[in-house]
Amino acid sequence: MMRWLAPILALTVSPALAAPELCGATAADALRLASPEAQGTVVVVPEPAPLKVGQQFSLQVVLCGAATGANVVDVDARMPAHGHGMNYKADISAADTDDVFRADGMLLHMPGQWQVTVDAEQNGKRARYSADVMVKP
Repeated sequence: MMRWLAPILALTVSPALAAPELCGATAADALRLASPEAQGTVVVVPEPAPLKVGQQFSLQVVLCGAATGANVVDVDARMPAHGHGMNYKADISAADTDDVFRADGMLLHMPGQWQVTVDAEQNGKRARYSADVMVKP
């Protein structure tokens, strides 16, 4: 089970830290997404943390390793066991730092197992990075 810890929030508000520092965050500090069709990883950091049912949040999205240089084209969350996703579409924007994006306006409307996905496009190819997160009531 993934836990969101407060120390990572200190990283997200510091403008001096760039993608490499966030890419090195431990699994306990941030959610690390992988892709079966692409190399590299994507790290997402929720703001605010921890994630709560019915509370809007943003994700700081950091492209790491072979994923660097891609463009984030979609950020979403789904509940595979229930066959549905969020009721909101995230607004994605690029940050001032290379390989860092922000997804605003996300909301998980019920407790349970969610799958967070980030779609990134590079050189005409699209890859989906994903990881599961449990949201408690």
